[in-house]
Amino acid sequence: MNTDGSAAPGNPFSSSTNALKVYSLGHRNSFGLAFHPSTGQLWESENGPSDNDEINRIDAGGNYGWPLVGGITNNPSYRNPTVAFNSVIAPTGIVGIPSISSIYPYSYRDNVFVAAFNTGIMRLVATDGTTNVVYPGGVGGLLSLMLSANGYV
Repeated sequence: MNTDGSAAPGNPFSSSTNALKVYSLGHRNSFGLAFHPSTGQLWESENGPSDNDEINRIDAGGNYGWPLVGGITNNPSYRNPTVAFNSVIAPTGIVGIPSISSIYPYSYRDNVFVAAFNTGIMRLVATDGTTNVVYPGGVGGLLSLMLSANGYV
């Protein structure tokens, strides 16, 4: 929304009601949001009630299904998450790895790292939905991630 209450440029909903001045809908317990530094894509980490923690690439006007569906449903009425975790990991911080990174392997670039509060594990989440552990945890729950000026998370 603009400060005067009107829909901001690019808002997928142009209704004059505040209820529809949203970028996307159908989210639950969003924890982390990050714009990818290379692609500009908005990513979100989302905690489920008892399963189906999700990592989503957010599209303008996308409906991610909550409270009617959670996780990967392949229902054409809703957007599937990039990845859903059947067990609760409590995903928190999320950060994008730039395409020009010289610190991380090529396979990490243009993907995201996601922290988990329950385990302290940090995962790489690729745009194709595959995940790999990049930090095994062991020091408690992680809440936030950020990319430093020198490129390290």
